[in-house]
Amino acid sequence: MGLFINIMLLGTGAMALISGIAIAYIILATYLSRWLSNARRMRVVQAQVKVITKELQALAKAKAPPAEILAKQKVLMPLINESMKNSMKPMIVLLPLTFILYNFVVPALPIPASGMNAAHSLFFIVLVIGGIIASIISYYWDKHMLAKEAIVSVTNSPTKVI
Repeated sequence: MGLFINIMLLGTGAMALISGIAIAYIILATYLSRWLSNARRMRVVQAQVKVITKELQALAKAKAPPAEILAKQKVLMPLINESMKNSMKPMIVLLPLTFILYNFVVPALPIPASGMNAAHSLFFIVLVIGGIIASIISYYWDKHMLAKEAIVSVTNSPTKVI
């Protein structure tokens, strides 16, 4: 309750400024993470990993020879490595940017020193809530794009006329 009161004591101008910076950062972070990780390639890799994983499970249930399982794993491992590298790229750029905003930009705002803890708290509250909302939007956007790509690939596939 005390934190909420301290945030309210910042005033609407300071709250709007801090929230605006946090929202601008969320938009920039979402754009950069999708650009750096190549969302379309990630969807393709994840679909391939899913298919190969199911094949590996089927091979394990069928008690396939270890050489066959190892061959599938050799195909799977580079895809998993690519997926991990693509998911780490945005963090390498965004984590330092977060620290710069937190340690240099927010303290430079025209806020009294007594309200700096509340300003930092508000910044992270908006980042967390906005980040969750951006993640949900990205998830449904990817799901929509995956369905759209599946429809396009089905409609563009050649059909035999008998």
